Amino acid sequence: MKNLFKKRFGLTDTGANNLVKASISSAMVYLINMVPALLLIYFINELLFTQSKRPSFFIIFSITMLIALYITLRFEYNTMYNATYKESANIRLDIASTLKELPLSYFSKHNLSDIAQTIMTDVGALERALGHAISKFIGFCIFFPLISALLILGNWKLGLSVVGPIVIGFLLIIISKKIQLKACEKYYLKLRDNSEAFQEAIELHQEINSFGLTEKIKSDLNKKIDESEKIHLKTQISEVVPYVMAKTIMEFSFALVLVVGSILLINNKINLLYLLGYILAAIKLKDGVDSITQNLTEIYSIDPVVNHIKGIREAKRQTGKDKEFSSFDIELKNVAFSYDSDTQILNNVTFTAKQNEITALVGLSGCGKTSILRLISRLYDYDKGSIIIDGV
Repeated sequence: MKNLFKKRFGLTDTGANNLVKASISSAMVYLINMVPALLLIYFINELLFTQSKRPSFFIIFSITMLIALYITLRFEYNTMYNATYKESANIRLDIASTLKELPLSYFSKHNLSDIAQTIMTDVGALERALGHAISKFIGFCIFFPLISALLILGNWKLGLSVVGPIVIGFLLIIISKKIQLKACEKYYLKLRDNSEAFQEAIELHQEINSFGLTEKIKSDLNKKIDESEKIHLKTQISEVVPYVMAKTIMEFSFALVLVVGSILLINNKINLLYLLGYILAAIKLKDGVDSITQNLTEIYSIDPVVNHIKGIREAKRQTGKDKEFSSFDIELKNVAFSYDSDTQILNNVTFTAKQNEITALVGLSGCGKTSILRLISRLYDYDKGSIIIDGV
């Protein structure tokens, strides 16, 4: 499970371990929250049917449950919130450590503002999901099958009345996942484009003022903001519509229990106390489901974020070892290079630039002179051939 969480959410080993603990503690909280309803049913049964008076039992049991709930909530808080903030710091440090090991060619192909957004904004979004959604959702996925099995074993008709609408509602959200992910990805990329545009405007503000382009740039930036707001609205709609439909279907759970339970009660298949127990179970499950459906949509929304973080981690690292050079002759042998698959910039370039000699690169604009310097500096990596310095 730990490896699954690492792969799915881009966590460190420590973060994955803490997520497992937080998920289990959330499941325990859900289970313990059902106990007061069971205690109430038992109390009514004692009061109305057995005429037993054992106040000490209920007092001791209630205090025990309060203590157990306090312990589980405290453990859940530590594993969910405190551990989340530590994991957020660990992920940022891990990304920074990864960036340190990447070749210079990586930074030539990726915008620096985009990398900065990953370290700050993307990790912040993942932090929010870890602290509020992921462990709660996983805990509910552990708790729900257990309580569903118990309800169906008790009375399959009432059990299905409680569980059925909830399952259908979740299936609706899962089916709409592809639409939600597509909308979230589009909005995510638009925000990246906006960030790059603002960064460029800030860096070139003197040139913009000198050439009298202030109003044009301002208009372009405002247009980008308006476009992103429209995309954001569409993204919200793609999330809200399935959520509202699922929530509406889940509302039928309580109504179905009343209808089916009333029929069974009239036919003397169950007693009133039994029906009350299922009504309380439907209410408790509905309270939990209301927040879980929102958590699921938030988990969907961080998919682009996680993929971007994983993209940095999975980038090819700089390899090699330190070496003392005795000669700094630079030799290119059959070097080929292209910025993209459509345009070949260099093809079978071979020459030697000797130490303490002047080597001139002469040619038409766009013939690849600057590209050769970039390859020698390893701002980019060549596609074929070799570049040798002192025989290495």
